[in-house]
Amino acid sequence: MGLLSFDIWSFLLIVGVGQGIIMCLVVLRRASPLFLKILLVLLLILTANLAEYLLLNSRYYVYVIHLMRVTHPFLFLIGPLFYLFIKAQLDKEFRFSLWSTVHLIPFLAAVVYSYPWLTAPADFKLFVFERSLQAKPVGFGIKGFLYPFIHILQTLSYVGSAFLLLRKFRKTNTSITSISLSRLKFLLQFNRAFMIYWSLQMMGLFGIMIAQYYVLYIDYGLALLNSLFIQFLSFSLLLRPDIISEAPLVKKYQGSSLGDDAQRELLQKITTAIKEDEMYLDGELTLQKFSDTLQVNKNYVSQVINQEFGCGFNDYINSFRVEKAQELLLDPSYDNMKLLGIAFETGFNNKTSFTRVFKKKTGASPSDYRQQLISAREKVGNN
Repeated sequence: MGLLSFDIWSFLLIVGVGQGIIMCLVVLRRASPLFLKILLVLLLILTANLAEYLLLNSRYYVYVIHLMRVTHPFLFLIGPLFYLFIKAQLDKEFRFSLWSTVHLIPFLAAVVYSYPWLTAPADFKLFVFERSLQAKPVGFGIKGFLYPFIHILQTLSYVGSAFLLLRKFRKTNTSITSISLSRLKFLLQFNRAFMIYWSLQMMGLFGIMIAQYYVLYIDYGLALLNSLFIQFLSFSLLLRPDIISEAPLVKKYQGSSLGDDAQRELLQKITTAIKEDEMYLDGELTLQKFSDTLQVNKNYVSQVINQEFGCGFNDYINSFRVEKAQELLLDPSYDNMKLLGIAFETGFNNKTSFTRVFKKKTGASPSDYRQQLISAREKVGNN
């Protein structure tokens, strides 16, 4: 057994694995809709597979040899999961059914195929890996080619099918809000990136086949692509948190009798009542009370807010309350007011809901936010 090693490849792989774990935790916190649960499993498989390359490159696999190649059968789930991830966003009524289990057949076949390796003794597995890492090239036969070829071809087929779904959805659905259209464009970009990623995987596989032996650095290059893809997804979710929104892509109220002119008029009324009259400061404000004030059916009010702002009534109102709270916390004259007082001043009924909503909107609790502002002012004053 060789000594443990750490090089630039190990560093790049660690970054990818670390980012993958972080993204899994981010998605896990919000994984209530079905499509996010699917995305979570997809990320777990990609991250686990990348971790195997890290174990291989660092030679740490000698201590956990039975973990090596465990992810190989799960690679046959990547294509189906990606397709279902897209489908679940386009069709809010989508649910797993008995027919959905058809997608598991390649995975189950791969489990059966991998069974001899999974149950092989540790000494044999170590011999195989030590032999593949030695300086002398190791032959790469048709059997070694077919397994990844079938897996990559299957994945590309699913990604292509998902692309056709997105194209068809975009052409046949005109009832899409501007917010949803932005998400749809991201899904198309995500699909193209995934297609490019697996196309490069296929090219790398053919490169190894042409060379007629296992080229370790081609495999590492493919692992780096995996890492870069995870990075792409991570930064996309960081810069655009709305792309994993639970809001449907298609308008919820296609059968509504509210015309375009009436909708624009109602939007103006809502905006005036909130921004100019500051009705959100009323701690007892409800959708029904707000609608009664506007003398409009509450279903129409809910419809306009959902379509124009991509959220429900409570989220819409709370966004203004948080903005007001930020203004008060920024004002030095409110430094001595307790957070409960700030909560009441901005329309919240208790400190718990105030803290929860404030942190969700800003990423920081009210106390931390206030402390940061005070520290910033003191720093400016000292200078």
